[in-house]
Amino acid sequence: EEQPQHRGPTFADVPVRGSFLEWLNTQQERSGVALEPTRIQELAMRPIYEGNSAVLQSPTGTGKSLCILLPMLTRLLERMQQRPRAGLRMLMLVPSPVLQLQMAGWTCELLGERLAKMVRVLRRDVYFGTADLAPITIATPRQVLDYIEDEKESKDWRQVLGHLDMLVFDEADRTFDPWTRRQRFVRGVLGEAKEPGQILLETIAAESERTRRREPVQIVAASATINRKTERSLRFCANQDFLLIRAAGQPIETTTGAAVDDGGQYGDGTSALPPGLVHTLRVPIEDKPFHANYQGVLSLTARTIYELESHRTLVIVCNSQKVGKCPASVYPRSRVESWLRSRMLEAGGYAVEGVQSVVEASAANWRFGGGGVSEYKQVIVGDKREMRGLHIENIDAVVLVGCPESCGEYIHAAGRTSRYHFGSPKHRGGSVVTICPDSVAHKIFSWAKLAGFKVVEEPADERHPRFDATWPEGDKVPLPAQDDPGAYQGVSSDDELEALGPEGAPGYGDEPEGTDPYGPDDSLAATGAFG
Repeated sequence: EEQPQHRGPTFADVPVRGSFLEWLNTQQERSGVALEPTRIQELAMRPIYEGNSAVLQSPTGTGKSLCILLPMLTRLLERMQQRPRAGLRMLMLVPSPVLQLQMAGWTCELLGERLAKMVRVLRRDVYFGTADLAPITIATPRQVLDYIEDEKESKDWRQVLGHLDMLVFDEADRTFDPWTRRQRFVRGVLGEAKEPGQILLETIAAESERTRRREPVQIVAASATINRKTERSLRFCANQDFLLIRAAGQPIETTTGAAVDDGGQYGDGTSALPPGLVHTLRVPIEDKPFHANYQGVLSLTARTIYELESHRTLVIVCNSQKVGKCPASVYPRSRVESWLRSRMLEAGGYAVEGVQSVVEASAANWRFGGGGVSEYKQVIVGDKREMRGLHIENIDAVVLVGCPESCGEYIHAAGRTSRYHFGSPKHRGGSVVTICPDSVAHKIFSWAKLAGFKVVEEPADERHPRFDATWPEGDKVPLPAQDDPGAYQGVSSDDELEALGPEGAPGYGDEPEGTDPYGPDDSLAATGAFG
């Protein structure tokens, strides 16, 4: 599709105006530095804007979400002017309800307040007919598949999906191809041979062919750990070709400092982790098994948080549904959160929150932008499923509690810190601490060789080194003085609090008005660095 000539401001060779231009100028004013696209944005944003289907792979925290949203939303608004019609135009698929909410907040922030009503979040506890869909709908594959499998709704939903313009798979290896080999075998025995994302993509491809549309739906998939298997599955299910666009990470080095020619998930000797991470692990003193040592494990977690002295710490509970080293029945996120809240209250100067509330606050207040870091040290708690793909500003340290199931799961957890953001031109580093049993520690050392990072074991009975990184100027607020700057003091246990309520996400607005998507004028085009 031939794009119209544009002589105005651009970002990564994509034209920007209206609310997009305002957003970029606002980010530049907040950061105080010239905005430059990351490597993956330089490579991928123009091909996406031109309408190509693509698979994106780059290290965690390199701006893949903006790389997808800015060109696709720009192209969508142009198409809405050229070919106006009501109903669903762009479907964004994510692996979790929490990420649904965050993606909705980012999309609304880019579109601006007037166009934010174009965005809607699908929920399983609220009925959505096809007439209720906004032009941009954010969902999980299972949520959409529920409607396709419903006898009353199937025909209408298939018709809507057959006229879809754009489809996004964020965290594609988790959204589109989430099952392990064993899960695939068990599901096959039960008669469920394909994942929901694959069934949905095949349905969209079949309905698109049935409607005899002039051009196929544009599909963009992205993840830091997307592999060849997921890429092949996308090609097969969609029945179309994809551009593979990669931005290589930092080179993998041996213990002697020599570069590795092969290794990494694409065999090019590069890592999917951002630079500047310090990886450590701590094994609790095992007077009892890990799954039975709840108080000891969380006491070590609380002490590690205190000793890191990081301003914003993310605690990720790597529990499992199976009875094993870190069962979900013993280590549920709500119980860990309530236990840490009481322990860190004893230390003073800490605020403990669940990741759901943090993301909800960010998404609900997207109109007002973000501020600096609060005067209190913040501890954010979530489980591994909630954290996948989330971007939370200014995370200094990540503490993993339990047993990561794979190297990819560890990479995505570690990648919640040292992330790219407009407030700082470079990754400023971060600390990743894993608290796990001895058997899992051996796995992490082997993953370090595979993925190209160095792990140091810090004994549980010694003080952990404090976090140290360069903060953007003016970003950090001095902490209040502590009564006791020495060793962490705390109580032995507390009663289990009530679990948090069900997770969900509010919808955003009604059907869009039939007006010019860019507004009555482009007055912003004459202001700011992008003007």
